[in-house]
Amino acid sequence: IGTDTGPDGILALSELRSDRSRLPGEIVKHGLVAGLKATAAMILVMFALRFLFGVPVLTELAADWFSAFLPGRVVDFLLETLSFSAKPLMFVGLLILQIMVGSLLGVAYFGLADLRRLENVSSGVWAVAFGVGLWLLAMIAAVPMFGGGYFGADVGRGGPTFAVLALVAFATYGGVLGYLSQGEAVVNADGYLDDRRAFLTRIASWGLFGV
Repeated sequence: IGTDTGPDGILALSELRSDRSRLPGEIVKHGLVAGLKATAAMILVMFALRFLFGVPVLTELAADWFSAFLPGRVVDFLLETLSFSAKPLMFVGLLILQIMVGSLLGVAYFGLADLRRLENVSSGVWAVAFGVGLWLLAMIAAVPMFGGGYFGADVGRGGPTFAVLALVAFATYGGVLGYLSQGEAVVNADGYLDDRRAFLTRIASWGLFGV
């Protein structure tokens, strides 16, 4: 494909975006890598907000719940064996689990993005909806299970702030996934850049609308 930016080139690029769906192997490969990067970005944002606002994050709630869930003998054994390293190692283990789950969810998003091309739905909407959907699932399922109540109502410090900061973190995850998914089906380099530029414009518009 050439670098024609005229009407014919734009039409060909549009047809390529809509007609070329990814192979299953491509979805898994790119989805895992994008999911890993998006989860890393989410964790960075999550802990930056943690230190700025002093509100616990979801991983901390999971660590406390997991500690209380373990039998007393197991906890005693871990404390005797690992001493002060027990809780930090468990926290790191939960972060690794979060990265693994986020990578798998990246595959799910890329599958949805592939369907989105066939349905001609805005990729910006998909990215925002995916991140918000995961946040909503966490607020009504994971957080109550970890003892934080619905939407973090029972979190010791933060309350509603916990839910809002979690929304920012999950939106970051969805936004990075959406950004990385742009241009995967586009061979033309100019079209690739234009596609991502258009995506960033849509994300900015959605962010201003949310504010």
